[in-house]
Amino acid sequence: MIWVTWRQHRTESFVVLGVLVLSSIFLLVTGLTMANTFQQSRLSNCLANNKDTRALLAICGPLGSAFLNQYGPLFPFAAALLILPILLGAMVGAPLVARECEQHTNLLVWMQSITRTRWLTVKVELVLGTGLLVGGMLLVLLTWWYHPFSQLNGSFNQVAFDFSGPVLIAATLLALALGIFVGTLTRRTVLAIFLTLALILAIRLPVELGRSPNYEPQITVTWPLTQSDSPPVTLGRQDWNL
Repeated sequence: MIWVTWRQHRTESFVVLGVLVLSSIFLLVTGLTMANTFQQSRLSNCLANNKDTRALLAICGPLGSAFLNQYGPLFPFAAALLILPILLGAMVGAPLVARECEQHTNLLVWMQSITRTRWLTVKVELVLGTGLLVGGMLLVLLTWWYHPFSQLNGSFNQVAFDFSGPVLIAATLLALALGIFVGTLTRRTVLAIFLTLALILAIRLPVELGRSPNYEPQITVTWPLTQSDSPPVTLGRQDWNL
């Protein structure tokens, strides 16, 4: 069953491997360059020696602005990698069972003394295991790559939240499980792909727009604009300023 599953999904495996390799090369090359600039410009020392936010803006502000102006344009390319779990769910998870039922290739397997439980278990374990491995590798690379930005902007914001902790791995497993579930119900490959995309977006968008900014209780501060343009509180680098 392992050999048969590999033969059936080797094209998707090579595509995923190619995307992962190219993404890794991009993150490693740009990440090493950013880390070198972060050290050579003395920005890391400045951030380490100035913990107060107001002093940080006054002393390290020009260095931080120069760093963001140089490497900020790379950030959208790294953030685009967060789409990979969605593509895995739609292009790998959805056709996993649907294509077999649509083309009746599952019947051939079941006639070879292979039970339905073993057939499904092996396929699901291999696909989910591969997805877990891809999500884990991408999570490690993105976390390492984002480290200089996290020291400037914090790691608690709209984009960085998706590769903080186990979020990226959970999103990958969710997308694959949804794809397999929808494909099993519909037994139509194209329909399963579109339904999987719709379900993933229906789940993820409310989380991104509503749940993530309210992950911790908000602190609301009100002050007269005539006194100052900045709030009369000390903001930390890890604060999500809404």
